[in-house]
Amino acid sequence: MKQLPIKLDAAITSECWNFFRTSIIGTDPFGHEWIASHYDVFMHWGGHIHFGNGLDRYATPYYDILDQRSFPLERYGAQDLVSHIEQWIDEGAYVMLDADTGKLIENPEFRIHELLVYGYDEERRIFYSPLQNGKTGKFEVFELGYDTVLTAVGSVIAYYREHPLERVNRACQYFYPLTTIKIRPVHYDDTLFILTALKKLEAEYTGYRREFVRYEPTREAGERFVNYTGLGCLIGMRDVLIGLISEPDAGVSFSIGTSLFKLYEHRGILVSTLELLRDKLGISDTAYDGNLETYKAQSRLMREAYLLMKKAEISNKKNSLPGIIQRLDAVYESDYTSLRDMDSRARQALAGWL
Repeated sequence: MKQLPIKLDAAITSECWNFFRTSIIGTDPFGHEWIASHYDVFMHWGGHIHFGNGLDRYATPYYDILDQRSFPLERYGAQDLVSHIEQWIDEGAYVMLDADTGKLIENPEFRIHELLVYGYDEERRIFYSPLQNGKTGKFEVFELGYDTVLTAVGSVIAYYREHPLERVNRACQYFYPLTTIKIRPVHYDDTLFILTALKKLEAEYTGYRREFVRYEPTREAGERFVNYTGLGCLIGMRDVLIGLISEPDAGVSFSIGTSLFKLYEHRGILVSTLELLRDKLGISDTAYDGNLETYKAQSRLMREAYLLMKKAEISNKKNSLPGIIQRLDAVYESDYTSLRDMDSRARQALAGWL
């Protein structure tokens, strides 16, 4: 029996592919600093918020913190797979598998999703995995029987044999259907964390509205997309909500509530960014501290916006949308001032620290 450390209250719970990795990184001595100095946020067209570089929602760079090695899932037979998972965990590697989640919860609906295994008990023949509770939305420890996991994985293998291109597409996003993950044994330097955090902070308050154009074979401009980054996401979300209000027959989109929650979650990470800069640079400044407390207080408005949106989704009524817009406007005005000022003070502190 062995269980690797896992952090269920990870920095990101709203996106599974990032949750699984932050639940691992958060257990490392340098994990807090690494997370605090990473993760920009952006908005895809239509109001979809993601952690990433402004274009690709799977683009968070993990290469400097995680050693991720992928293998063809079909290489291993049922019993071989069990013994290899046990061996990898014994060696300190977490195991990510593509699985048919319907088989895990006895649901007839076929659905491919990654499954993180961080421990096992060979006597009870169970794997330990963090899965999301469908009622609470929180991640909890689940005990999954060996046979249950093998059946779920076997279902995916059979599907991939009939749909090889879909496997390729998922591999390009998530690596191969079988991936081992270890934290790299690297010593990080405070200067690197500080510089990365400053770059992240600047990217947040200098939010952009970016237009992307796909070219046709004729070299003419084709489909156009608009993305927003940083604080620009608040403006983009505002535009989405105004558009929703102006269309009487349009229903309330369930993705908007999730996106607002991601913005709220992003603020929690950014608080860590601001605290990292304060602590690493030794900033003892009442103005910096005051701006930080203001930023934390504004998180309440973002949480209220998220809860109002969930209410609108449940009732399918739009009367709460103007209140959400008001809160987004207030957050934007406050954040732009406080973040810009803290960035300036942190840079001054760095100038004296170098």
